[in-house]
Amino acid sequence: MQTPLKKATVTCHLGACHELNFEKAPQLAVAFNAGIWGYDESIPTFDKLKGTVFVVTAYTLEEAEDDAAVLEQQPLSQCVWKAEANPFGSNWKRETKSIQNRIYRENAAWQAWNM
Repeated sequence: MQTPLKKATVTCHLGACHELNFEKAPQLAVAFNAGIWGYDESIPTFDKLKGTVFVVTAYTLEEAEDDAAVLEQQPLSQCVWKAEANPFGSNWKRETKSIQNRIYRENAAWQAWNM
């Protein structure tokens, strides 16, 4: 039986999670349009998120799949839901030049992992 949430604390931080000082890992972390597939700086963050549900959004489904390839390589990570279109993502096109002529939207795709 689940009990209703009685208290929650939400904080927002700009930058990498591994740069933050917290005593224990958060229960939930969300990385908006993080592009972790393209930055080695994400690796120390994964270590700091052990025991956390980690939601990652992306501008395109293809970028989300690239992020998934990185997350699959992390020890003990388990996929909660695979990269998919985010029903809550923005409908506004982002002005971005793309070789593949893809349409970019804020938080267009998402996925979640137990870290």
